[in-house]
Amino acid sequence: MPFTGPGICLLVVASCAALAGGCAAGRPVPPVQLSAEIPGTVACERFYAILDDRVASAGVGDGAGAAIAGAPWLRSSRWLAAGARLLQPYEDWVAALREREVEARLSEVINLPAATRQELAAAGPGPDLASAILTCSETLAAATIAAGGAREPLHEGAAVADEYISWHRWAGLYPLTRFAIQVGVRVWQNRVEAEFRNTIAGDPWPARYVPAADARLPAAGPDGRLFRLPRDGLDRLDSEHMITGLLFAAYAPVIEMESGQPWNLPGTPFWEAPQRPNVLTGAPRLYTFLDHVDFHGAVLPRLNYVVWFSSRPKRHVLDLLGGRLDGMTIRMTLDSRGQPLHLETMHNCGCFHQHYLLGDAAARPDHGYAERPLVLAGPQLPGPGERWLFRLQDRSHYVAAIGVTAATETGTPYALSAYSELAALRDGDGGYRSLFRPDGLIAGTSRDERVLFWVSGIPDPGAMRRHGRHATAFVGRRHFDDPDLLERVIIPDRMP
Repeated sequence: MPFTGPGICLLVVASCAALAGGCAAGRPVPPVQLSAEIPGTVACERFYAILDDRVASAGVGDGAGAAIAGAPWLRSSRWLAAGARLLQPYEDWVAALREREVEARLSEVINLPAATRQELAAAGPGPDLASAILTCSETLAAATIAAGGAREPLHEGAAVADEYISWHRWAGLYPLTRFAIQVGVRVWQNRVEAEFRNTIAGDPWPARYVPAADARLPAAGPDGRLFRLPRDGLDRLDSEHMITGLLFAAYAPVIEMESGQPWNLPGTPFWEAPQRPNVLTGAPRLYTFLDHVDFHGAVLPRLNYVVWFSSRPKRHVLDLLGGRLDGMTIRMTLDSRGQPLHLETMHNCGCFHQHYLLGDAAARPDHGYAERPLVLAGPQLPGPGERWLFRLQDRSHYVAAIGVTAATETGTPYALSAYSELAALRDGDGGYRSLFRPDGLIAGTSRDERVLFWVSGIPDPGAMRRHGRHATAFVGRRHFDDPDLLERVIIPDRMP
């Protein structure tokens, strides 16, 4: 029945009401009523509202984790949002949310124009902007803890959305097209399983990179293993502790490239021009960060090593995978004594995520994922005076082999730097700019494969992106930082 004039009016009114309701629902609603007993609460809430507005207007948002709506002094991650955190001390959990916020916020404000930073510094307590952020985040976190009945609503607000765009899937007839994608993924997995080697044979490859600083783990106990590591209230390692730095240095890998072409040389990202990132190959380095995973009731630390290359050159005009900037993440999960329990690699687009079994560990058949994780027989554990060696193929930077080599082997030395440095790179105009956009992607790194794989729901498939924004399955939903990933993928040869 066609709409009459009154019918149209009613439709317009209903639409406006729906839009108004949607707008009201979209406004940040504080997950808790802050305690007014904490001095400075109101002023700090006002300061954070201004801070949020200036960061959003400048387009310099951090893009990892999730700011909690109505509580911008706290920021979440998939691990912090996991249900297991409800069983841990509330004060420690809020402190961890605040710590994540401060880390992200300091990265954001350094990328603001100087005049905006000065304005914000004047609006907040303390002698400078960093002090204002530290003071107000501490004040508001304390007010959050002091508020009664805050735990459940705050946990709901801490949830992190997945990386998949659902309407892309529906628009691309995903219930049908996913079968073709799944066949393609299976073909790739079969090829990797046939070609990958978990030992190193033959002569060294042309380009070898070794850690600049050698390190040895201190002996602790009759077996020489480090069995006691410092932990915080959530049972996490302290990323700033000396022992953590020693772990990164001790397990830093050796990397060999199939050829010494410029696109195979790991280096330091920089902005060559807007929308044009590049890598300075004369300054080789690996970027490191620490995160954690839940595993059979234990919280296990993971050492992440991130390498960047200037590009993945196209082999021909129809090569869908080539493009500007390329990279890989090597991740080692340690048990409670600091020994490697599991090994993974992933390209920095979220593609080609591979698991390597260590010792007598086995792949879990009941993983429950729509897309089967690729689990391979891994290398032997490095012994005293040894390191893992990763051989990467020309152009594609696929992992050809992983084995062990003497830690004393020579090669081009690389430095270890904090991954957080990538959030504040010099922009050439005297200021700073993050390598990552607020949506987590790196500008100028799109691949032609997005024309085919947008139906998977992954934003800009093939483009490089930051940690915390890696979807790792084209079929179903899976993330590199899922807190239960390890439990779903492997059966360990020993308890953590």
